[in-house]
Amino acid sequence: MHPTVLLIAVAFLTLSMPVRGQTPNQSGAQNADELFQAEKWEEAAAAYDGLTKSDSANGRAWYRLGQSLHRAAKFSEAIQALTVALDKVQPGNRKFVMYALASAYARSNKKVEALAWLTKAIDAGFNQAGQLDTDNDLSGLRGDKEFKELVVRAEANAHPCLGKEQHHQLDFWIGEWNVENSPGQAGAGQAAGESRIERIVDGCILLENYSAGTFVGKSFNFYDSNLKRWRQTWVDNNGGVSEFNGEFKDGAIRLNGESHTPDGSRILRHMTLFNLGPDRVRQLSEASTDDGKTWRVNYDFTYVRKKP
Repeated sequence: MHPTVLLIAVAFLTLSMPVRGQTPNQSGAQNADELFQAEKWEEAAAAYDGLTKSDSANGRAWYRLGQSLHRAAKFSEAIQALTVALDKVQPGNRKFVMYALASAYARSNKKVEALAWLTKAIDAGFNQAGQLDTDNDLSGLRGDKEFKELVVRAEANAHPCLGKEQHHQLDFWIGEWNVENSPGQAGAGQAAGESRIERIVDGCILLENYSAGTFVGKSFNFYDSNLKRWRQTWVDNNGGVSEFNGEFKDGAIRLNGESHTPDGSRILRHMTLFNLGPDRVRQLSEASTDDGKTWRVNYDFTYVRKKP
């Protein structure tokens, strides 16, 4: 008997002898995983093949079967198993199966198919750009222009708030600022405070740090990609809280929201942030205490960028 055949036979025998308290499938899965971790690819493939035969809906077993066959350099068989796995795994895991298919096609010297599956994986959210740069399976693709573009797209998947245009609509507010009363207001040009706006959490939040003497406050500003809206939450050291949401329109961030008085009465709010150029931003806050019938200016500030 060929040694490989003997090893496969041993693997199947092991599958048929469950540990006490385990079902045959549980025992078989444990055995297959141990072989996989030990990088005994032929035996692992046989073990996972047995699992797929006893439970054809087991997406993980199909995926591990494909991976084991790939590591055993049986690329055509790996592609067959991974194609089945694609319909068996949870939707969130399909990108990993697509990537594995790309790798198997690349090792089969089928460049067109490899790039097509890699594109599908990245379209589905695959974001391991570093892996694309180091995976030996993909070495034959790296000189291709399309591959280089896919690496950039995978990097964008890894940092969605940095890579998507909507998240940059408020970038004009980032920086160190002197805050003063706007022209046309009482005390125009007089200092109203200082503010630092910084990008945090991998670019997903713009953090406002405002101070005026002993009064300090902070706000989280972010684009909610699920709701397709800008949102702001403000909290200050007087216990004031305001919530806003809105959109980027006509070159400005236009927000609507509300705050509350100590007795719980609601105050409706408008807030607009106008980009006045590279070094100036206007922040206009309006309030209504009669459910929007009338509005008054709460404050009208101009942010002037601090010079180094």
